[in-house]
Amino acid sequence: MMLKESVEEWFLKHSKVVSMDKKSVISGKSFDSKSSYLLAKLEENQRKVELLARAEALHEKKKADREAKLQLKIKDEELEIQTALQITDARTKIIEEL
Repeated sequence: MMLKESVEEWFLKHSKVVSMDKKSVISGKSFDSKSSYLLAKLEENQRKVELLARAEALHEKKKADREAKLQLKIKDEELEIQTALQITDARTKIIEEL
């Protein structure tokens, strides 16, 4: 997790520089092929980091959903057992009263 956060932090810091470079390019300077390449590479790397973060969040959500479903299944089974015990107790009481 720490590596991912530090990479995201790095991209956030450097994306500000990129946006400044874009403004200077728009204001009249022309793109040379190397700066175009570096800008495209940086943007794709940033996109990859964002996608990896989304994938990690989805993985955590799926894990939480599985845990919640398991807890619900366990609770349901406990209720079934309690109900069966109550029915057995009621039947035993009726039999004893006969």
